[in-house]
Amino acid sequence: MEIVFATKNEGKLKEFKQLVKGLDIYVLSLNDVNFDGEIPEEATTYFENALRKAREVSMFCKRIAVSDDSGIEILAYNNGPGVRSARFLPELTYKQKNKKIILDLEGTSGNERAAKYKCAIAIYTPEGKSFHCNGECEGVISSEPKGKRGFGYDPIFFLPEYGKTFAELPVKIKNQISHRANAFKKAKKILTDLKNADTTK
Repeated sequence: MEIVFATKNEGKLKEFKQLVKGLDIYVLSLNDVNFDGEIPEEATTYFENALRKAREVSMFCKRIAVSDDSGIEILAYNNGPGVRSARFLPELTYKQKNKKIILDLEGTSGNERAAKYKCAIAIYTPEGKSFHCNGECEGVISSEPKGKRGFGYDPIFFLPEYGKTFAELPVKIKNQISHRANAFKKAKKILTDLKNADTTK
């Protein structure tokens, strides 16, 4: 079964392909289906953003589309930037954003540095059916960026139980515990059921 992962983020695409490994599902990118439209992420929830992307891509290419929207929620920012994480301080690179967050939290400790990564996954079929899965992962903001893996806020998202940031974790471990992995564990069953239904047609 072919599905389209509705993102232009190469880091997310690579991560998603790892997550579906072994499911006998071939993942196409937006480039593979010649989708070059812009889908604004203007909704107030992760799921609404994910669903809009999945629906538009599915309708365009007549295939099952999977989309996610995720963000980081930092307690010191009143659980912001949240759903606006990708649009937070748009004039800055992620490296600069991460440095600013660390600077803003200077002098704080313990629970004051608490943060969560959250993810919503939407699955949309050409028949108009939609499915919804959520996942999250708790951590703290590190005192300095660390690690070369991952993308976005991964270098400053620290997991005390592992003693590493997301950007330091081996891919295999991250793909077991991340917010996206937790959401995908639920999506996996849905995709498997859709694949099985497809093979019985």
